Amino acid sequence: GIADEVSARGRIAITGVNADAVFTSKKNGVDGQATLTLQGDGTGLSPVGLIGSLHGSGKISLRDAHFGGVDTAAFAAAVRASEDNAPLDAAKIRSAVSASMDGGRIAVPQADAEITMAGGQITIANATMRAPGGATLSLSGMLDLKADAIDANLKLTQPPPANALI
Repeated sequence: GIADEVSARGRIAITGVNADAVFTSKKNGVDGQATLTLQGDGTGLSPVGLIGSLHGSGKISLRDAHFGGVDTAAFAAAVRASEDNAPLDAAKIRSAVSASMDGGRIAVPQADAEITMAGGQITIANATMRAPGGATLSLSGMLDLKADAIDANLKLTQPPPANALI
């Protein structure tokens, strides 16, 4: 290689760390026990170049986790807000759902996801987590190591109740 190259190759394993120390945001967080394994390598002409060249893969697991700002009660709030036989009022429904979600927390007993690392970004694609009551959380996201930024999409779904008219 070039004399001034910076290179790295390794494997990281973090076991049983408190998830809230790793996955906390200004508004909502995740608690529980997290385990991360990641292996990869990279080479660059500077530390920034090294970070941009990192590539590899791994796995993240959560146990006894709770996601803040997510609550299946939002589905019932949306139904109640739209039951008055009036035309649907998107602002009214949004307000009811937001109020329910803001104070909510949903339990996820166990979650496992594959992660990839390329171009200085760590990505989780389509991780599915089961929650009580048949609810499902789907997560896709990216941690940009160069920009120190996270972009994630969390989708909550729940099967309709047995007495639903669908």
